[in-house]
Amino acid sequence: LLQPILTFSISMSASLESLRRWCSHHKIWIDHRIEIVSSDLSGIHLVSQSPIAQDTILVKIPREAAISLKTSRISRHIPASASTHHGRSAQLWLALALSVELALGPSSEWAGYLQSLPRALSGMPLFWLGSGADGASALDFLKGTEAWRLVNETDESGATLVEDIDAFFEAVARGVYSKVLGSSSVETLTRKDFALAYGLVSSRAFLIDAYHGLAMVPIADAFNHVQENHVHLQSDYEVCPECGSLRQCIHDGGEDLPSETWEDDCLEMISNRPIESGVEVFNTYGEMLSNAQLLLQYGFILDGNENDRVTWTCDEMAEFVHSSLHWDPAPVRQTTDWLQSLPWEILEESSELVYIDRKHAFCVNADGTVSHGLWLYLATALVCSRTDIRGPTSAQEAILSGVEHLLRCQSGMEQHESPEHISGYTTNGSTIHQLSGLIFSLCRARSAGISRGELTIRELGELLDSLPEESAPSRRMAVSLALTEKSILETCMFAWQSLAETFVHAPDSDK
Repeated sequence: LLQPILTFSISMSASLESLRRWCSHHKIWIDHRIEIVSSDLSGIHLVSQSPIAQDTILVKIPREAAISLKTSRISRHIPASASTHHGRSAQLWLALALSVELALGPSSEWAGYLQSLPRALSGMPLFWLGSGADGASALDFLKGTEAWRLVNETDESGATLVEDIDAFFEAVARGVYSKVLGSSSVETLTRKDFALAYGLVSSRAFLIDAYHGLAMVPIADAFNHVQENHVHLQSDYEVCPECGSLRQCIHDGGEDLPSETWEDDCLEMISNRPIESGVEVFNTYGEMLSNAQLLLQYGFILDGNENDRVTWTCDEMAEFVHSSLHWDPAPVRQTTDWLQSLPWEILEESSELVYIDRKHAFCVNADGTVSHGLWLYLATALVCSRTDIRGPTSAQEAILSGVEHLLRCQSGMEQHESPEHISGYTTNGSTIHQLSGLIFSLCRARSAGISRGELTIRELGELLDSLPEESAPSRRMAVSLALTEKSILETCMFAWQSLAETFVHAPDSDK
C-alpha cells in the first residue's frame, strides 16, 4: 500500500473533480459564488463567479478535516509533547505527519485532498540545488541577498534549515515510518520525500487552535497570496488543549457539556472586503512579508514589494564600526535604553533619509531610507568615540546631548536651512558628513557582496530581461531580488552622498 510520494498524481481535471468529491464527503462547504479552478500559472485556486459582499463566509472546513498531529495516522506513535512545539520544530513534526499520509496514497483518509497538492516545489530555494541548471545558477545569484541570509539562518542550536531537516529525518522520521508504515518504508521514503512534505507545510500550513496547533487546511490553502487580500481564515484558537473542545469539558474540572454543532466546529474563510465577479480570490500569508521571506517560505515573489529591505545584525554593525572607526563599539550597546528619549519626531516629520522602524533595528527600506536604529547606532558610535562614557551620569548626558545635536543639525541640513541658523553647524555638520560617509560605505560593502558583486544594476536588469520565464523561473526570481536590493542600496548611497555635499559646499561658519 505504500506509494512513492513523487508519483502519486493524476491529470488536473481529474484532480479537481477528486478534490471536490473529497470536500463534499468531508462536509467542507464552499459558497456557490466561488469556484475551484486550476491553471499552469496559478495552480489550483479560487475564482469568484458573482459579486460578494464584505464579511461573507465563503468556506467552512470542519477541524477534523485538517491534517494535524492530532488527526493524522502518526498521532499514536509520537510523544505528546510534539504538539506543543512552535516555529521550525512544529513544521518538522507536521511534515512528518504529512509525509506519512502522502506515502499512504489512495489509502490515506485525505487522499482526495493530497492528490491536489503540488509534487514539486522548485520555486523554493530549499529545492534549487537538486532542480537542475536553473536552480544551481539561481543559488549563485542569490548569494549576499536577504533571501540568502534567511536560507543560512541558524536556530537556537546553531543549525540551518537544511541541517535541521536532515537531522530530524534521521533521528525521528525514519523511526516513525517504520512503526506506522512498516520496516520497508525506511528504504522507500527518502530525505527528498520528507523535504517535499516540509516544503508543503512551510508554504501552506495554518496555526488553527491550541489543540491541533499547526495544520494543513484543505481549500484554505488553495487561496493564493497578495498583500491586499480578499479573505482571511477565522478560527477560535482558545479551545481545550487536551481534547479540542470549544465548550466546557471534563478537562476544565466541571461537567462535560453537549458537543459542538458542525457550525461551531468549523474553520471559516471570510471576505475582508467586497469582491468583484470573475476575479481570483486571494488570501494573505502576511501583510508585512518581504520578497526574501516570500521566496524562502512560499517559492514566489511579488512585483514591487514595499516590504523589501536590506538588513544588518548587531554583530555586523559592530564589526563595521570597529573596522571603520578603529574603535571598540561595545559601549554603544550600553546607551540604547536612554537614547530612546531623543526627539525622533524631528526626523519623522522632516527627514527623507531616516524613518522610524520599531521592528527592524538596522535596515534600509524599499525607498532607500535608513531605519532610525541604524542611524542611531552610527551616530552614537561617532559621538562615543570622542567622549569618555565610563564616567557617571554626566557622560551619558553628554552623549545624549551630542546625538540630539546631530539629529537637529541633520534635520536643518535636509530642510536646506542656512548654516548660520543651525546650531553648531561646523562641528555637527562635519560629523553628519562623516556619518553620511559611514552609511555610504556600509551600503557599498553590502552591495558588493550581492550576487558575488560581479554585475552592476544595469547588467542585472539586462540579464533579467533576457531570462525566459518558462525555462529559468528560479534564476529570474534570484536576479530580481539581487537587482532590487542593489537598487535599494544605491538609492540610499546617492541620498547620503547628496547630503554630505551640502556640507562640503557650505560656508565654514559656526554659531
